[in-house]
Amino acid sequence: MDILEILYAREFKKVAYNVRKVTLCNKKTLLLGPKGSGKSTLIFDYLSHKRKESYLYIDFDDFRLKDKNIENSLENFLNKHRISCLVLENFDFSFQIPLIDEILISTNKKYSIDGFDIVTLFPLDFEEFISFDKRELNLEAIFSSYTIQGTFPAMQKEQKDDFIALYQNFLKRFVKSELEMQMLKLFSSHQGKRVSVHGLFLLFKESQKISKDTFYSFAKKLQDEYVLFLVEKYNSKKSSKKLYLIDFSFRSVLSFEKDFIKRFENIVFLELLKREKKFYYTDAIDFYIPDESRAIITIPFLPQNLIERKLQRLSEHFVSLDVKNVQIVTMQEAKQYEQNGISYELLPFWSFAISI
Repeated sequence: MDILEILYAREFKKVAYNVRKVTLCNKKTLLLGPKGSGKSTLIFDYLSHKRKESYLYIDFDDFRLKDKNIENSLENFLNKHRISCLVLENFDFSFQIPLIDEILISTNKKYSIDGFDIVTLFPLDFEEFISFDKRELNLEAIFSSYTIQGTFPAMQKEQKDDFIALYQNFLKRFVKSELEMQMLKLFSSHQGKRVSVHGLFLLFKESQKISKDTFYSFAKKLQDEYVLFLVEKYNSKKSSKKLYLIDFSFRSVLSFEKDFIKRFENIVFLELLKREKKFYYTDAIDFYIPDESRAIITIPFLPQNLIERKLQRLSEHFVSLDVKNVQIVTMQEAKQYEQNGISYELLPFWSFAISI
């Protein structure tokens, strides 16, 4: 039986689906996002609303397709069956895209195609996590689960007793060797810290035999695949960058080290990232959004009076950047006030995430 005929016979029936904030509505769509973010589930749900005869779904991660050169007969197959919708999942762009009314392409790498609507699907933000977690109604309890389980949809159904082992196995989709896993561990240990790739390379080289090209290539791969993020210092491109990860659980899954303050900062980072905010850091501000004249500082545990003293010491810095609104993301503290033309807002993370 012809390979394309086998693929064409597959039917996507409607299943229980947690609605995501991202939707597929353009006839020419490029769906981007890291591995494990839920792209396949989004596509399956989309196809479940179409007539079986109208689409062809091809997953290029399917090992059975290796070296099959299906592109040679693809266009004729589409015409023969009058297929109106083509899905190329995990596409490597190794051949020319066929001409067809509707085409949906997915990839875990940053990419763009003229005439295609770009949709980026990240793992769950906190609001989406709430819809996934049916066991709790209390926001504080849900947030406690969120800080442990992380953002990947696939990990939300796992049992806590097996969580570490299952998550470590899940992380293998981002690496190809034990050496790469060790590099990922190194990056995760610097979550929320100011770094340079060269400095990390020198540190890694102390314990592992590796070339500069190999280390730099892997760091770039993680950035291209939405796993590793380096945030610039405002008005200082040559300064060290702050390192964040697509999931704040990486560090605790790959080591016994605990640093909730940096994990909390990474949690807030992801909420901003998933809302496509353009932000930087400064010596005193975790996240500065110039377009909104807004500063965001993460202080999970300090009592309210000490937070206000700290903000008072930073007032000149805020004025120098023309900051009009300062948000302090906490674990429990909540207060609003205005001082010298600047509005200050202390709010728990769950309030921040829902209101941002």
